[in-house]
Amino acid sequence: DLVGVFGANLFSALGAANGVKQAGQTGTVKVVAFDAPTSIVDNINTGLVDVAIAQHPAEIGYYGVVSAYAHLTGNSIPVSIGTGFTIMDKSNIADPNISKYLYSE
Repeated sequence: DLVGVFGANLFSALGAANGVKQAGQTGTVKVVAFDAPTSIVDNINTGLVDVAIAQHPAEIGYYGVVSAYAHLTGNSIPVSIGTGFTIMDKSNIADPNISKYLYSE
């Protein structure tokens, strides 16, 4: 009854994807990776991974610095700060506006 697996990092996603492939369920059981190194492109194009969620590290760093400054100057800091993400799949992985979130390993 399994329809999908979410890998919280590239290695768990690839492990799940290999298990799905060995079970003959590629295309039936979807695999999502929460990571976007350049190697994910081949994994998406071959169908080993269906979706990759790319983080926006520049935004993470920016909000980290802004939050540290706010704390040091006595200002309040939001309880939760969204740092953005981009969803990559076969339909958009070649788009420069999407692929700019890939990172070199």
